[in-house]
Amino acid sequence: MTSKNWIAVASAEHARLGREHQPMGFMQVGHGKH
Repeated sequence: MTSKNWIAVASAEHARLGREHQPMGFMQVGHGKH
């Protein structure tokens, strides 16, 4: 299991949900990317 792979998948999923959901998801994605 690679962290980069997980982040990429999480980013794509969070981006989809974040767009429709509250900005809370976006915050999490930013933390994961950083």
